[in-house]
Amino acid sequence: SKDNNGSTVHVEVQIGNDQPSNKKQLSYQTADNLGVLPVNSPELVQKVAECLGYDLKKVFSVKAAPDHEWHGLPFPVPCSIQDFLSLYCDLTVAPRRSELKLLAAFCQDPVDQQFLQRLSAKEHKEEYRTKILDNYMGLGNLLQKCPSLKIPLAHFVDLCPRLQPRFFTIASSSSVNPDSIHLTVAVTKAVRPMDQSVFNGVCSTYLATREANELAANKNQKSIRFPSFGNKAEDPA
Repeated sequence: SKDNNGSTVHVEVQIGNDQPSNKKQLSYQTADNLGVLPVNSPELVQKVAECLGYDLKKVFSVKAAPDHEWHGLPFPVPCSIQDFLSLYCDLTVAPRRSELKLLAAFCQDPVDQQFLQRLSAKEHKEEYRTKILDNYMGLGNLLQKCPSLKIPLAHFVDLCPRLQPRFFTIASSSSVNPDSIHLTVAVTKAVRPMDQSVFNGVCSTYLATREANELAANKNQKSIRFPSFGNKAEDPA
């Protein structure tokens, strides 16, 4: 399809059942879904940090704003900006029109502001589809398109969507491979029509670029998990 370059990768995830101490706590069935929490590429993280003027080494925390109902921490804190952008921010998902309207308020250039305001308007939903959805325009690309868009960290934490797990159907048999889970993953790539740059799917690219023995699954592991069915950020010191 247009959303992949025809390549696939075979991924084997060790689930640790070969270790005596594990007591075979993890089990699966063929055709179960496995949730994978990807990590944004270092290049994209660096690019976003440069656009926003963030120091990746800075550490920040999150606390409840005054008179704000607290629903718990959205991610572990204290957290470095590098970890926040790498592990918890979806920088490639297309922003919704309502989010573009909010982002427009942070543009320092009227041209950038009007561009986002226009795309957020209901009467321009076809232009939004063409320039944002069909063009695979995530927040990382939008920051380059609108260089005057400068979002303070406290607001960025609130506005940026969280990086969600991507679910893949397990292709292996637990009776044949009880200690590992096998996935067949199509590597998502697409050419953006507007500038001919390449869009890389965040999760399939993450899996395709892992080294051998780099993936493991357990109930507390960051990257792989089995599915189960307004906060304020303090500016970094």
